[in-house]
Amino acid sequence: MIKKGFSAVEVMITLFVATMFISTGYGLHIYISHSMAIARNRSIAANIAESHLRQRALKADNDDCDVTNNLKQEAPFEGEKLQDLKIETDLHCEDILIKTIVEVTYTINDKTFKERQILYVEKK
Repeated sequence: MIKKGFSAVEVMITLFVATMFISTGYGLHIYISHSMAIARNRSIAANIAESHLRQRALKADNDDCDVTNNLKQEAPFEGEKLQDLKIETDLHCEDILIKTIVEVTYTINDKTFKERQILYVEKK
């Protein structure tokens, strides 16, 4: 006699395979969401660094080269929001160039990230 339908073993195997697909999909979704958040915050940090770099480079002149310690803690501009945001700018004067360095430090999920940008400007 032939029985129609599925056996309990076939149903259990099907449910196991379906559960594995769903679990893998969910894990992939979590990983992609986390990666997107990190990429978004790195992009924001790069934009912050660039705006502070341009601001400090525009203000830099030969008089800044006479100061021994050019490292400054900068306050964030309005709208610059990242967790534990710290902005440092530094000037290094060389023969014919002023090197401006901006380092932006921020935290995501208790992990610290740094974004660093450098701009060379010819002395006036």
